[in-house]
Amino acid sequence: YGWITQWGPTVECLALSAARPDRLVLGTSGHVFLTDDAGATWQQRYCRPFPDGRFAGNGLEVTCFNSVIPDPTDPQRLYFGYMDIGLLISADGGASYRAAHQGMKYQGNCFTVAIDPADPSKLWAGTGEWGSNHGDLCRSADRGATWTVVGNPASGLPDGQTRHVVVDPTSPPGRRTLLVTSNRNGVFRSTDDGFTWQPRNTGLPEMTKVEPRQLLADPRGPRHLLLALAGAPQSGAGLYETRDQGGAWQRVPAHLLGQATAAGFVADVQDLVAGPDGFATLYLCQRERYDGSLQPPVMFPGGLFRSRDGGQTWERLHDFHFCRTVLVSPADPQVLYLATTDHPYHDDSRALGVLKSRDGGK
Repeated sequence: YGWITQWGPTVECLALSAARPDRLVLGTSGHVFLTDDAGATWQQRYCRPFPDGRFAGNGLEVTCFNSVIPDPTDPQRLYFGYMDIGLLISADGGASYRAAHQGMKYQGNCFTVAIDPADPSKLWAGTGEWGSNHGDLCRSADRGATWTVVGNPASGLPDGQTRHVVVDPTSPPGRRTLLVTSNRNGVFRSTDDGFTWQPRNTGLPEMTKVEPRQLLADPRGPRHLLLALAGAPQSGAGLYETRDQGGAWQRVPAHLLGQATAAGFVADVQDLVAGPDGFATLYLCQRERYDGSLQPPVMFPGGLFRSRDGGQTWERLHDFHFCRTVLVSPADPQVLYLATTDHPYHDDSRALGVLKSRDGGK
């Protein structure tokens, strides 16, 4: 056994050793198994397991990340949200892992993890199905060893992929205020640690036509939030701001190319990141998007953009077509890391990889 227990094995390929006829290797969409006794017994060969249930990679991984969340109180403890294999936790800086989805309804897909700012044993995880819009919010009181579903239709959170979770650090411990995004449903708030939920969508567009890509709380004032919605600008895609934790939202008139033209609107936004000074400095990653339904047709720009006035005006720091996410060093705001991706239908990847800037993106 290894880390893939949620599916398979459906055999995709099989090889027979010409030198040792009793040795066969079969592959699935994620596993590799080997037998040296003509199939009487099999062993997995895609990871290195340990007796205590942990495992480590051996160089053959078929995995897709949703997020990597470090524990702010323990630099060796990392939470990995995956597609297909759910949540993994490492206590040794990523050298080994343990599957951590006991009690989750959707064990195969974890989008993100939020950690209580005063109690690192208390966690919340946004989960769901990747291929369809189902999902919920789970809560753990033992650092992820076990989970309980707290956000679902019975508690007021609609069924949908729960991709973003924000914890208000100023709310009372034990009754934390949480805000989450639910795909096709919008933003929802809980004031009791996640056990009951209310919608916070006043001023937002019809959420079936846009997709939440980021929800940020200003570290200088957690009632101030920004929401990035992807889709067609004419359907409401763009940036939205609230100063009362979602009581009312207003659209930020963001023009990425410095002018109020259709091509400068926020469309296929991938990520929104705040600088160390809070919302005074914002970074936005956008994927190039062609919209032939407009007359004339519009190619919305891809790239990395920065705003120094809370999102009112922007400058483009990098013009690669498919910028995915950006990180700002907490030690030096001039150090940026930019991740790029590729068109999903290219057999030969044309992405630029991960780029680093030491001069603020110049």
